Formats: sequence, structure tokens, C-alpha cells
Amino acid sequence: MRIQAAISVGRTGQREQALDFLLQESLSAEGDAHSAWALDAIKLLDAPEALAALSKAQVEALAKKGFNSQRLVNLLKAGGSVKRMPSNRQ
Repeated sequence: MRIQAAISVGRTGQREQALDFLLQESLSAEGDAHSAWALDAIKLLDAPEALAALSKAQVEALAKKGFNSQRLVNLLKAGGSVKRMPSNRQ
């Protein structure tokens, strides 16, 4: 619920506050699913640059939370976001 609220807040003009919250939510998450959900919200807000606010150790800690978090960290580090997702259409 908090993550969904942060997405709404980020889309209505308080993007930096939403991104800060989502980064902290992901860092403090105990499980991969919760961490990945917060990272996915960063992707939805088209903010792959948000990871730059974290230290290298924090980014590594996020990637170690599990497969889904690692996948999203790698996607964000590569500049991926909803607008920059590859299309499956041929």
C-alpha cells in the first residue's frame, strides 16, 4: 500500500520525495519480493538515475536480496525504465 501511494505521489509532482521513500523501502525490505516491488516502482516512475543516490555497498546489498531485486538493480543500472523497455513486438 505504501509503495502504491509513493507511485501516486511521484506522479503528482513530489517525485524526489517518492524516490527517496522507495529507495529506503527497498533497502529496509527483509525479503526479495518487497524490495523488488519498491525497485519496480522506481522503474515505473522512469527514474533509473535514482540508484545514483546510493553507495556502491547499498546497491550491492539490494542486488543480494534475491533474484528479482538483482534483476531490477541491473535493469536500473543500465538505464532501464518503463519508457525504455525493449518491445516484444516484431
